[in-house]
Amino acid sequence: RGRAEWARRLGAVCGAEGGAAGINWAFAPVADIDTNWRNPITNTRTFGSDPGTVGEMAEAYIAEVQKHGLAAAGGCHHDAVAGRYAFFLRVPDILFQRYLINTVIEIHPFLYRRAIRAGVRSVMVGHILFPAWSRRMHPGIPDRDILPATVSYDIVTTLLRDRLGFDGLIVTDASTMAGL
Repeated sequence: RGRAEWARRLGAVCGAEGGAAGINWAFAPVADIDTNWRNPITNTRTFGSDPGTVGEMAEAYIAEVQKHGLAAAGGCHHDAVAGRYAFFLRVPDILFQRYLINTVIEIHPFLYRRAIRAGVRSVMVGHILFPAWSRRMHPGIPDRDILPATVSYDIVTTLLRDRLGFDGLIVTDASTMAGL
C-alpha cells in the first residue's frame, strides 16, 4: 500500500509542475512490468515486477496527475530481452509466442483495465508486432499481413476498444521508426 502513496506523490509533483509550465498532457505512466533485469528499456522506468503492484501504482499516478489538470497517457510494453525489436524479426520460438499471448491477453489487459478504471484519458500504442495475438484472431494469417499494433485493427479496436472498453484518445510516438 505504501508504494501507491509514492506513485500518488509523483503524480502530484508532475501534475503541479506540468500545470505550472502550461503542460496539459503527461505521457505517463508507462506500466511496464520489470521481468528482466537485463532490459535496458523497461527496468529504469517500471513500478516493479508484480503486475498487481504496477497496476496499483499506475492507478494512483493517473488519479493524482489528472487531479492537477493533466491528461495521463497510459501504456505498457513487454519484456524486451528478446527485445521490443524482436517483434520486427517475427521470433518463431513457440515458448516466446506463448509468453506473448499470456502477456498481451492476460497481463497487459489487466493493467489497461486498471488504468481505464482510474480514468486514464489516453493510451499510447507502440509499433510492435504481436504475431501470437494476430494468429489467435486470424489462424493461418501470413507473416506479411501482420501489422504493428499502432495500425492493427485487432489491437486498437478489437482488444483496446471492444474488449477493454477504452473510449479515450489512442496515440503513438516515433512514427518515423522502421517498425511502422
